[in-house]
Amino acid sequence: MPECTRTERILFKLIGSGFILVGLTLLGISGWEAWFRWVSVTRGPQTNAVLVSKDIFPKGGARLVFRYLAYGRTLTGAGFRWGSESSVRTALETYTPGTIHRIAYDPNDPRQVEPNLQDNWYPIRGLPTFLAIAAAFIGGGVFFTDLTGTDPPLPHAILIK
Repeated sequence: MPECTRTERILFKLIGSGFILVGLTLLGISGWEAWFRWVSVTRGPQTNAVLVSKDIFPKGGARLVFRYLAYGRTLTGAGFRWGSESSVRTALETYTPGTIHRIAYDPNDPRQVEPNLQDNWYPIRGLPTFLAIAAAFIGGGVFFTDLTGTDPPLPHAILIK
């Protein structure tokens, strides 16, 4: 490989550091999002609820409205399921109005529900994709940083000034 100039080495290190920074940021965001979703399913109070309505959106996703008992009151709350229209239709085949399902609700706002308790992997389903993207950015950053080789020592006269 031809020897890089000092400017090229600095440029490669900056590009590589930028890629590593983006990768670490994606890694942090995906970890936070997975933790937040997992907590919404596992830590919230759970109860049985009657499905009042199900609206599947043509561009993907669905809105589920449930009626349930929380804090001694009957509440109506909504939850969402995201994905393509076909995957949402398949996942929600058993969700017909009038059927009973297990839900978790937010203790701070009991009208927000998490209806996906049967699918324990749903909250972290996108995590492997984000981890792969983050790893690609980090790997690309390491590759760019390693292209530079090592910096030759500065001449003694420059160090003295």
